[in-house]
Amino acid sequence: MKNTYSQLILSLLLSFAVLSFADGQKKAIVKRADRLIETSDFITVKGKVITANDYHVKNAEVISRKTGSKGCTDSLGMFEIMAVSGDVLVFKANGFKKNRRKLSANENDITVNMILVPGEKNEKKAVESGHLNGQEIAYVNKQTNHSLDNYYEFSDLRGLIRATCLGARVTDQGSIRVFIRGRDICSSGLSENNGAAIFVLNGMIVRDVDFLNPRDVRSIRLLRGHEASRMYGSLGANGVLMINTKH
Repeated sequence: MKNTYSQLILSLLLSFAVLSFADGQKKAIVKRADRLIETSDFITVKGKVITANDYHVKNAEVISRKTGSKGCTDSLGMFEIMAVSGDVLVFKANGFKKNRRKLSANENDITVNMILVPGEKNEKKAVESGHLNGQEIAYVNKQTNHSLDNYYEFSDLRGLIRATCLGARVTDQGSIRVFIRGRDICSSGLSENNGAAIFVLNGMIVRDVDFLNPRDVRSIRLLRGHEASRMYGSLGANGVLMINTKH
């Protein structure tokens, strides 16, 4: 009788255990299904991180705010990370200002330009962290340090563009033409302006800038890649040289 009672108790306990296990399994399956539904919204975002509109920033950290995914740029400044539409990507690199980029709908290929914080301490951080080497730091400083005070040093606009827009090839076949070297050239847009960057003078697109005197230039900047296309559409596919004058 005692054994029968013990067996009955044991059977009941086992039944509860099986039911609990089955219920737990059911919940686990539901939770996994929920995760699968969430991951169906994920997109793979690729891109590159540069500084001074030209130099690859290596070993920069890339973080997705919404998915928590993290990545790191390679030797060419390229990265790949899981995100969702409308996500915010955060870019960090020692010696640089933190950069945030909100993804627009269906945006999965981006270029991010990071700014090196002035000062030897930050330059040292950037080099020690492997983001840039010493020679690249020198070139970045050369490009970013051009100001109103030294544009007068250039005898013509060609020399000014070459000095301030590193990575650009300047030709003179009757008029100044600017081409962006390497990966930034958009082959699909070569028909636009025959592969050359367009000129934007004081906010207006112009055919040429040959008549400009370097002494009259207030600022000069070369846009490329996604930034140029976003602002000027297909016209900016091969770059945009933006010039503002003092008058």
